[in-house]
Formats: sequence, C-alpha cells, structure tokens
Amino acid sequence: MIQQKWGRNQIIIILKKIPMFEMLNIEQIKKIFGICSMLKLQNNDVLCKEGEESNHIYILFSGHLKALLKDGSQLSRISPLWTIGEMGVFSGEKRSATVIAESECMLLSIHKTVFFKVIRDDPVLGRQVVMNINKYLAHKLRINQTIIEELKKRCTKEEYSKIVSEVMKQFEE
Repeated sequence: MIQQKWGRNQIIIILKKIPMFEMLNIEQIKKIFGICSMLKLQNNDVLCKEGEESNHIYILFSGHLKALLKDGSQLSRISPLWTIGEMGVFSGEKRSATVIAESECMLLSIHKTVFFKVIRDDPVLGRQVVMNINKYLAHKLRINQTIIEELKKRCTKEEYSKIVSEVMKQFEE
C-alpha cells in the first residue's frame, strides 16, 4: 500500500507538486487527498483502455506507464507526478489511448463525480484547478508540438502532408 511507503503528510506534500494542484492551499490539498483512492499496478497491468469512459483521473506516484495507440505504437511514456485522464474527465471524451504499467506502479485515483462535487463545493479550489489544467494541457501541447516538429524533419513534405490530411479527416466526422 502506498501509505506504507509514504505517510499521509508526505502524500499531501507530493500532491501539492502535481501541476493540476499547484497553488492550492494545504486545506484544499487535504480535500483532494480525501477523495483519492490508492491503486497498485504490476508490470504489464492495464490501467485503462482506449475507447473506455473517462471516469477517473490518475496520479502516478512511482513507476512508469506507457500510453499505446490502437495499432500498438507508443504514444508516450508517463513518469511520476504526471496525471492521466484529466483531459477525458473534463471534456467528457472517451479514453484516447490504452495505458499499461511498464513496472510496478503506485497511483492515486480520483473519480470524476466526487472530483466535480469538490470543485462545486469549493469554487476557489475549482477555479485554480481549471487554471492549472489549462496550463498543464498547454505544456502537453508544447511537448506534442515538439514531437510533431521532429517527425516533420524525418518525413518528406509529401509524407507529412498526407499524414496531416488523414488525421484531419478523422476529426471531421
């Protein structure tokens, strides 16, 4: 169990370092901790599957996860203190990738219904979390932009244009 490795106060201090919870005061962090469940995964355990409902936000405390696309190609590698699933929880969209443990992992899980209740009950906390998520998603977009730029360098102009066209068609439907 995660509490055997880290005490309650250590977990609260770590939660404050999560980008989604930056600038929350200690009482607000305690509210967030109060709605978290502990989750342990073994190597190759599946956290979530592409296409599933996005009902939880996960916070990786230890270990590494990998996000895979439908064809099995790796979308990303997830390191400790990153969150998983916040985009789907806030947008209502289904999971965009399958996430699998690369090692033993310890996570916190927050169910979206309980999370939204905390946000409704504490609008100051809610505003800060939404601002933090916007900042965090912008950071993720910058990472993806860097990946795109690197892929662009490795493809011909025609290959790159074809990929962009195919991807954009998927979002028109």
